[in-house]
Amino acid sequence: MRDRPESSQESWRSMFAVQESVRQEVAHLLHGTVQSRLLVAAHKLRNHAAAVESDHPDIAKQVVGIADLLDDLNGDKISGIVRRLHPPTIRVSLLAALRSLAGDLQKRSKVTVDIQVRDSALHDLIHGGLPENVRLVLYRLVEQALIDQEKIAPSGKITVTIGTPSESVVTVSIQSDGHGPALGGRQRAHKPRWLGDYWAAADGTVEFRSLRGGGVNVVASLAAERG
Repeated sequence: MRDRPESSQESWRSMFAVQESVRQEVAHLLHGTVQSRLLVAAHKLRNHAAAVESDHPDIAKQVVGIADLLDDLNGDKISGIVRRLHPPTIRVSLLAALRSLAGDLQKRSKVTVDIQVRDSALHDLIHGGLPENVRLVLYRLVEQALIDQEKIAPSGKITVTIGTPSESVVTVSIQSDGHGPALGGRQRAHKPRWLGDYWAAADGTVEFRSLRGGGVNVVASLAAERG
């Protein structure tokens, strides 16, 4: 955000860094402690069920059912929460993290998400050349845009396009054909409040427009010095 004082810019960056650090810490706690203990609990329940099955088959069946519930909670539910708190693949690949995000959305809704890379030269940049803080800013921008669009049009199509117009800049375009507030082709729409948190955390700009007939187009451009 180039028009704010440098002190304000640094303040937003620090806040974003702290927020992501807390998210990552909670994700590690859930993955490393909670999930492992649920796994052990389910295993012990199945052992107990096997031990009493011959004398109490009904009880054994109920215990196995409880173990299955723990496995379901440990797998789909908690794993999904962990990914939303801090996507594990973000350390190595923005593209992989975005594809995982799109997959999670498509599992729980009828939204179709198409992740596109504008040119082949992007491969190195999105797989390790981007600093992690830039990858996280872009990821959070796309994440919130997808969440917002899911609320507006749970059966629409969203196209996310990654591009590098120059060696030091990366852009992410998020375009939806879902039904939203139609303000006319090139009219500026009101920026969602969440945009300020993410584009203020990096040196960049964001444009948000409503499209004729519904849908939105968000284009983020951020500094992307290679790591």
